Formats: sequence, structure tokens, C-alpha cells
Amino acid sequence: MSPASGKKPIVVVVDDDPTMRVLVAETLEPDGIDVVEASDGGAALGLLRARVPDLVLLDVEMPGLDGFGVCEEIRRLPGGASLPVVMMTGREDVESIRRAYEAGATDFLTKPIPWLILAHRVRYLLRASANLAELHRSRERLANAQRLARMGSFQLELPGFELHVSEELLEIYGMGPRGAVTVSRLLDRVHADDREALRDAVQRCAAGEPALHTDYRVTLPDGTERILHSQGRLVLGEDGRATALEGTVQDVTERKRAEE
Repeated sequence: MSPASGKKPIVVVVDDDPTMRVLVAETLEPDGIDVVEASDGGAALGLLRARVPDLVLLDVEMPGLDGFGVCEEIRRLPGGASLPVVMMTGREDVESIRRAYEAGATDFLTKPIPWLILAHRVRYLLRASANLAELHRSRERLANAQRLARMGSFQLELPGFELHVSEELLEIYGMGPRGAVTVSRLLDRVHADDREALRDAVQRCAAGEPALHTDYRVTLPDGTERILHSQGRLVLGEDGRATALEGTVQDVTERKRAEE
């Protein structure tokens, strides 16, 4: 359930103090937030295994499993890696804050809780979480579109030539996700007769040509040959200097074979 969906966001408050749980509910529920209470870490983890909420308010000092341990367990749950977790404690020492963030906390509040600030902070974190989830969905849609189009993307930083590529580009080149991806590793897959022409085209574009458009062949580890079309453009910084070359690589093998 997400605030972006139009439904009420769900916040789980985990605290062994029933008064604290009531005060949190009275603070958040007027803002249209459903508050679910848990009196200890075990009960909280049971709730989260059944349903992932939109945010967790977690007390540090509880009997049994403390807040640090609960936070670490939350991060291991399905859907828990990106769940906003705000830890609450009466401690004000730097060590407690450090432990909270090491355990995976998103934010940290000290008791006594400033209730007005709590309400604003929760609303902010819910909005940020919803925006992050929408960004993730957009990336998934883009990745699916690239897979359907047999297309990958790349960014080559200038002047250092550090390369960043999408998973789809690695699939097109027949390369696994492991290991550093470099220009030389990709060029090793390019057909020997096309390698020098591709290198020259990239260097000309990096030197100032307005666009990159070139076709070339790659040979996969199993001997399969593919025909790729690469296009790109320079990215300029505020000072007008080139900062990167970014573009796409598409597998056009079937189209080229049909043309032939």
C-alpha cells in the first residue's frame, strides 16, 4: 500500500510503552495515516512478514530483541530493503546514532518526541518513499522496453573513459553482470574487421562530432554473430566542455538479415 496509490499509508509503531504507541497514533491518524501497533520486536516482524507497511517507527530499547536487531531483520525481509525505518530512543550519544544507521535506519529521533516535528518528518519520508518507488517502477518499465527492443544503453565519462552500461547492453554482448565493464572488454567482442572503425567513430564523437551512428558486428562466446547499431551524443557541462558520451546499442541482426 502506498500514499501514491490514493490509499491510506500504513505506519507500524513498535514500542513496549503503550502510552508512546497511543501518542504516536493520536499524532499521525489525523493526517489520514493508519497506525498499526506492535509491543515488541517479535510482534513487529510478524506483522511485517504478513504485510509490508509504508513506514516503521521503531523504539531502540525493548525487552528481548532490541531495535537495532529488529531493524537488521527488517532489511532482510522481502520488500524490507527500501522500507523507511525511523528509530526512536531516549539516548543522545553518538554511538547510539551510529549503531542505528549501521543497522539500516533511515532516520533517527530522540525522546521526548517533538510531536509536531514527528508528523512533518513522517509525511516527508512517506512522500520520498513513494517517489523512490515510482522511480523504481519507471526504471523497470524502461528496462522491459529495452529488452523488448533488444536495446541497451551506455554512458562513457570524459575524459577518463569510465564506462557505465545497462544490463540489457550486457545481454546483447553476451556478457554476464559480474566484473568491471570497460571499453576494452566490449571491443574484444567486436568483430576484428569492424573494431578499428568503431573505435574511430567513438573517438571522433568524443572529440566533438555532433553524433555517433555506426553499425558493427560482435561475436559471442558460442560463435554467434550479431549486428549492432550504436548511436550516441555528447553531454556538455555548464562550461560547454564535453563531460560524457551517452547513447544506445541495439541488436539489429534480424532486420539486417531481412534486408539482405
